[in-house]
Amino acid sequence: MDAVLLARIQFALTAMYHFLFVPITLGLSVLLAIFWTKWAMEEDDEKHILYERIGKFWTTLFAINFAAGVVTGIVLEFEFGTNWSEYSKTVGDIFGAPLAIEAIFAFFLESVFLGVLLFGRERVSPKFYAFSAWMVALGTNLSALWILVANSWQQTPKGFYIENGVARLESFLEAVINYSTPFRFAHMFLAGLITGAIFVAGISAYYILRRKHLDVAKESFRIAVTLGMVASLLQIIAGDLHGYQVARTQPLKLAMMENKWETEAGAGLEIVPGIEIPKLLSILAYHSPDAKVYGIHDLVKTYQKIAKGEEVKEDELPELWLDPRQFSGRMSLYITEEDLPPTWIPFWSLRGMVFLGFFFAFITTWGFFSTIQNRLEDRKTLLKLFIISIPLPIIANILGWIVAEVGRQPWVVYYILQTKHAASPLPAGQILTSIILFTLIYSFVFALFVGLMVYKVKKGPETPEEVA
Repeated sequence: MDAVLLARIQFALTAMYHFLFVPITLGLSVLLAIFWTKWAMEEDDEKHILYERIGKFWTTLFAINFAAGVVTGIVLEFEFGTNWSEYSKTVGDIFGAPLAIEAIFAFFLESVFLGVLLFGRERVSPKFYAFSAWMVALGTNLSALWILVANSWQQTPKGFYIENGVARLESFLEAVINYSTPFRFAHMFLAGLITGAIFVAGISAYYILRRKHLDVAKESFRIAVTLGMVASLLQIIAGDLHGYQVARTQPLKLAMMENKWETEAGAGLEIVPGIEIPKLLSILAYHSPDAKVYGIHDLVKTYQKIAKGEEVKEDELPELWLDPRQFSGRMSLYITEEDLPPTWIPFWSLRGMVFLGFFFAFITTWGFFSTIQNRLEDRKTLLKLFIISIPLPIIANILGWIVAEVGRQPWVVYYILQTKHAASPLPAGQILTSIILFTLIYSFVFALFVGLMVYKVKKGPETPEEVA
């Protein structure tokens, strides 16, 4: 057994377990803020009670999801010290800063105002209560921002220098707003909105099909699909910009995502094996139909030359924001094709994510126009699609992270530190034992989460009499 591979598997499993809950939290927090704002601003008594019922119901589900996310997320930060001690020694001074900011500011902001949201409705004014909901949404998405700052620095490092083999912070602002943070945060923020929107719309569709709690379900569905449609359409633009950023900073990742082994000018995009659209990859990656897309074979040879300190000609690399030549002579750049992951993993993960993204745009747009036409109850196929689709945004999010993290290999910090040199010198047996234990514990947490969610959904929102 390979200890490094097991350490990677453990981190991937714990991260994916945690990421079952994070996107729902991101999107649902924004929807909660909208629901409670409408409640606070509504002067009509009947609608005021309706929005209170809506807000209380979705807040309960949010709290269950939030608790599961916190429990599964704590382990991840400890793994940097247990399984990835060499990583922590080399880049911990930089990577630790955004994680500390996330915990001290964003998570505390989120947690304090969540306490108001859960226990303060009768103790504060409606406007302050709605303000608290917005603070929960802000804190939740600020947490995501700082986590993405840390991860983006690993993908596209900037604002640092290396001293005695250790990365030192040179410019905090450059490290935070590096080559990829804005693109990746926009992509993740919109993904969270889509996830929360389809979660709310899917459960609401279940009630509409069963003709239960129709007033709550139809209003929740209307708001959710409106937000989901806007986010899904914007995500198409954000995804294109993110792809352009990857081409400008991580050409090897682009080549692996597209399974491009040979350099090609005017490269076509392979939708699936055997079906290719001419020149589309060059257009998407570099916004030029005749642009050269560099293949894996040539890129690996070029990185080897840079690692040896040899001269690299201009046409051996594309025009890059993150140029590996600035790290000339670093042996961390010396890689072989055997160091690369199987290209089918990022290739198919990308296509699955993109397909689902267009599917979300389709069903939310269909749902939006169905609500405008007041024909939602007649669209049984659409309602069933939304119910089936509840887990699909989570799958799309995980596929996106697989593209990002597998596509980054063989580096844990791009060009600076290879993954195999970042792991702790632990026996493989110890790591395997912890994988088994974590899998059992996380499976129990997930079962408890699903059980509580199903119980609350079956119970449904309060009746107007219970609220009054």
